[in-house]
Amino acid sequence: SQVWVSEPGRPEIFYELLTQDNKIARLIISQKGEDGSNRIWPQQFTISLVYPNRTEEITVHLNKGQINISEVAGKPVPDYLLFNPSGLGYGLFPVDSKMLPDLFRIKNPVTRASALINIYENMLRGRQVKPDELLALYAAGAALETEELNLRLLTNQLGQLYWQFTLPEQPQIVANTLENALWQAMIQQTAANNKKLLFKAYQHISLTKEAQDKLYQIWQKQQ
Repeated sequence: SQVWVSEPGRPEIFYELLTQDNKIARLIISQKGEDGSNRIWPQQFTISLVYPNRTEEITVHLNKGQINISEVAGKPVPDYLLFNPSGLGYGLFPVDSKMLPDLFRIKNPVTRASALINIYENMLRGRQVKPDELLALYAAGAALETEELNLRLLTNQLGQLYWQFTLPEQPQIVANTLENALWQAMIQQTAANNKKLLFKAYQHISLTKEAQDKLYQIWQKQQ
């Protein structure tokens, strides 16, 4: 436990998927320290192989710098890979870009939460996902996410993306589109707490006069 308890940092997890004739030839998982070191964090986590009609979960015992997941050899190539779906692994896990359009259709809310955290941390690290891409994904997902804790996570991250990770001129450019997306998402949600979270997010990002007038009317009429 020396590396876990007494040393700083976390592992970055990488993968290489080799295919042949639409079947998996090799799946290689590797790790290195986020500081660039070759330290090893021994741990166990899972990877989901997601197919159109099923999901297969593989347990990974990552106790070396690089391992080959031999049990997946010969399986059909999945639509995408989903890393650490249970959220029990620790580190910066890779994001399969093919997963992003399907994120809010994943049935398990814990898996969606793990994916939201992982996507955001990859954005912070400058890996795979750019802030503007993530902002658009969250704007579209606000109406689709129905789990309250996940929606709270999504709206918090959305606010941080909007105010901290866009260029100075961008908030004004994307304000109207994002305001409309959050307002429509709020209308579509059925749970009162979800509506409240989205209304607070709408308040937080409102920049246009139209949005500010709408907020004023809500306050004035005590709606």
